[in-house]
Amino acid sequence: MNAGLERQLIVDTKSPDQNLRRAAYQTLSVAGSPAALSSLFQALDQEPAPDIIRAILQGRNWVLTETDYARLMKACTGTPARSEVARIQRESAPPYTLRL
Repeated sequence: MNAGLERQLIVDTKSPDQNLRRAAYQTLSVAGSPAALSSLFQALDQEPAPDIIRAILQGRNWVLTETDYARLMKACTGTPARSEVARIQRESAPPYTLRL
């Protein structure tokens, strides 16, 4: 993804149009750079929506830290998404096993 498109998608995460925001979250998750993660967390701070949580968890170009998981867990308090965040955190934790 080029930088201009990513900048526009980050702007779109603040759109009043829910469909546009959802598309921006999904696209950033698939093709956004690691720098886009901070914008997704800013959106999560404004609106703890399942679409944002899913986009952060499924991001292909970043690795979540313990701090990131803590922020996600806080945003998911009292929702079914909390167990999903915990599961992904457990599965992402070292040690890693490679089977050849």
